[in-house]
Amino acid sequence: MSFIPLAGVAFIVLVRQKVLPKETEIAAQTLAGYLGLLLVPLLLALAFRAWAKTAKPALPNWRNGLGLSSLLVLSAVWVSYTGLWWGNHTHAAWGRYYDPAWMGILFPCSLAACILAFALRGSARAMGISAALLMWAWLQSMVYSGTMNQLLRVLSQTRAQ
Repeated sequence: MSFIPLAGVAFIVLVRQKVLPKETEIAAQTLAGYLGLLLVPLLLALAFRAWAKTAKPALPNWRNGLGLSSLLVLSAVWVSYTGLWWGNHTHAAWGRYYDPAWMGILFPCSLAACILAFALRGSARAMGISAALLMWAWLQSMVYSGTMNQLLRVLSQTRAQ
């Protein structure tokens, strides 16, 4: 299952660096978006379950703390960005509450969660790292997509008023 996030990250990086047809780029961004939206919480739930069952009793307290913080930070990033994405798609007026600086916060947090996930053991580690990479691919795919362009347009209109 960990090949999906790696393939997603690789594909998004490839799309960003090569000149591809517009339809291919949009399809890649949409695929990364839906995979991130659906698979990140699933991987986080499975990672937490694996951590609670097998890794928690076997790891020292400091590694349990780092591993659990990885899962919590990534959950917060997912909830924040899902709220931004959902609010922008359903209520355009909600876009004024979000600033593009959110991306400057969410990117480093998802990468920090990936690094902290190395404190886990076994399948919890693989699922935590996979969820972080998939979240990173989702964030990366939306930087120049229509979602962020719509958000920036709403923000510029509200700031001009």
